[in-house]
Amino acid sequence: MPIKREKEIENLVVFTVSGKLDMAEYINAQQQVIAGGGQSEKARVLILLDNFAGWASDKNWGDVSSAEQIDPYIERMAIVGEPQWEVMVSAFTLKGLRPFPIEYFNTRDESKARQWLADTD
Repeated sequence: MPIKREKEIENLVVFTVSGKLDMAEYINAQQQVIAGGGQSEKARVLILLDNFAGWASDKNWGDVSSAEQIDPYIERMAIVGEPQWEVMVSAFTLKGLRPFPIEYFNTRDESKARQWLADTD
């Protein structure tokens, strides 16, 4: 199973993604964030790419409606992974088009990603 979820503190949700991500697991992860959305605070999401191998073939990847459903539950998102995934992950997450900030950090910069998520601006 390529997605593992942990809730670390209050509104920080951490997903570790490894191997090839398939649509069913992606939707399941989104539903976990929505289900946890009963709190007064929106989630800050940290995605750790660990031996990530891209996306499984699925004709439904072009449907962005599931992203719209989760947007009200997220305050900000940080993705930590190898540099070669940054452009594709930014496109996949619709960085710049979502109502919350998304930042990508190099694998060795996980602490910077956590600090960015903790910042309150």
